[in-house]
Amino acid sequence: MSEETLLSTSLVDRLTDQLKEMILTGELAPDAPVNINAIAKQANVSLVPVREALARLSASGLLQFKPNRGYRVSPRLTPEGREALFEARELLELAAAPLAVENHNQEQIGELTSLNQEMRKLSAKPRTMPQNFFRLNDKFHRTYVGTSANPYLVRFFDVLSFDLLMAREVTTPIDIKRLTAEHEVIIKSLKDRKLELLSKSLRNHIRSTRYSR
Repeated sequence: MSEETLLSTSLVDRLTDQLKEMILTGELAPDAPVNINAIAKQANVSLVPVREALARLSASGLLQFKPNRGYRVSPRLTPEGREALFEARELLELAAAPLAVENHNQEQIGELTSLNQEMRKLSAKPRTMPQNFFRLNDKFHRTYVGTSANPYLVRFFDVLSFDLLMAREVTTPIDIKRLTAEHEVIIKSLKDRKLELLSKSLRNHIRSTRYSR
């Protein structure tokens, strides 16, 4: 891969992350139009990497493209869409469990532990913004799926954009203490290579969030 290609790929990655952050924080609100020219001007880049970044986000479901209208941020989830999102997440994380038990390493366990500690610190802050939790939670679950060492599971989970979508749906305080306690069980069962306990703790964790409002 040439240096020019690497720079181009890096630029698209950066733009994609910036746009994700704008969606996460609400700077780009649900159903809001996305102005390609304005983004290119703000980032001081050509339209080509911006279009590629928008195409990636469209493939992940965060944006929608409509002919003659361009890109818009995806609208809020319907109850049916929310249910389907949780179902997909549960299927992917449980599918990763047997591979994760076999393939994880100590560095990944350390990263999961560190991320969970960062989330726990948020519970001590009186005005924690929900997106701060979801940003860390997204990294936690992506790291867990990454322990499977299966690139297709990692890719499918990345496309799911679970926490970015859910961050827009939360209207009530997040029980961070409960969620981080559930994360601790997941980490321990993964570290001890206990598949049955890992699968059970994952299922309980996902469903505890799924049915809370």
